[in-house]
Amino acid sequence: MTAAAILLSGCASTGSASKTVDLETVRAGISEIQDAPAMMELPSDDITSFLGVNPENYTTAVCFVPMMNVTATEVLLFQYETDTQKTAIQTALDKRLSQLENTWSQYLPAQYDLVKACTAVDENQVLGYIIGEEAFVTSVKQLISNNTK
Repeated sequence: MTAAAILLSGCASTGSASKTVDLETVRAGISEIQDAPAMMELPSDDITSFLGVNPENYTTAVCFVPMMNVTATEVLLFQYETDTQKTAIQTALDKRLSQLENTWSQYLPAQYDLVKACTAVDENQVLGYIIGEEAFVTSVKQLISNNTK
């Protein structure tokens, strides 16, 4: 089992099926979630430098990260077409989750609890995770569900 699978298995999974997710609509919806901590969307140019995922390893990415290092809330979702792409994404997610665990385990316990309770997404050729308060995670999961056909 890869380290990514080990880390992501610690997150609650949203299940699997074979449908299509409209991540562009999910992206827009995340921007509109009320009471979410201040987050910024990573432009596609920054995804490679921030996460180490090259553009050829995904078809669409939705990456929201905290604007300030006082919250662990973030959303990283990648749509892929091949197993090779999925493996590259999973490796990057593993590295990011490890960084988050290291950071928050030594900083703010409440935020560390959010990291430990992350929700993994691995369905319909979308791989990623959601970290945040329960209402935020529920809102993002609902956006994904509502935009899956």
